Amino acid sequence: MHLWIDGQCFQTASNVRGIGRYVANLLGAMAQTGEVQCTISLNGNLKEETIAARNYLKRVAKR
Repeated sequence: MHLWIDGQCFQTASNVRGIGRYVANLLGAMAQTGEVQCTISLNGNLKEETIAARNYLKRVAKR
């Protein structure tokens, strides 16, 4: 299965609370199964937040 996820929730303070935390937990669980491929889009206009979100998502995927 291939899912597309709007990752803009990781570019705000919501990444550690609210919807960002729920999506991060979902991604972490899906990464453990290895059965789901995800594409996550980020808002490129928020350059610093995009870099921070990418680093955060790399850590989530390794859980």
